[in-house]
Amino acid sequence: MTEKLPEYLAQGEAARLFPVLSTTSKEGRTTSIELACMVQIEELGSALLQSIGQKRGKRAEKGRK
Repeated sequence: MTEKLPEYLAQGEAARLFPVLSTTSKEGRTTSIELACMVQIEELGSALLQSIGQKRGKRAEKGRK
């Protein structure tokens, strides 16, 4: 069964360790770096999510290369 995502989540690019956002978009760049690290370093992502009471889902593995 495929989940239908809300329209605002239907598009986008994968988070990048070296974002291609403008240098004035500090929040966007920081978010991209953090998300990229969470995807690539499983223990980091799991620990951060656990600290806010969330579980790492199976879909998180799809982002890893």
